[in-house]
Amino acid sequence: MSWREEARRVIAELHRDLPSDASLGERRRALDDAYPFGLRQFYPYKVWLSERRAYLCKFGYIPKGAPPMSPMERMMTNTPAHDDLARAGDAMAMEKASADRP
Repeated sequence: MSWREEARRVIAELHRDLPSDASLGERRRALDDAYPFGLRQFYPYKVWLSERRAYLCKFGYIPKGAPPMSPMERMMTNTPAHDDLARAGDAMAMEKASADRP
């Protein structure tokens, strides 16, 4: 088993054990506690950090060095109108899916 496969396996087990409403901070602490490769150095540690980053990004983690959001992107995601549009889009998709069924 490669370092990457082992890291993915450990993270998958950890994900199964975490509650679905775990915060980003709780996920980070759990990942840091679950490090399986001994010393935090060299190639195994780099692989772990890569897999850790990929996992955390699914839950809202923004890595260092990530390009900043443009003012338009910030405006679009931080407004109540955005939330209303997202909910309306979900509702329309649900209506369409139920209308397509016989």
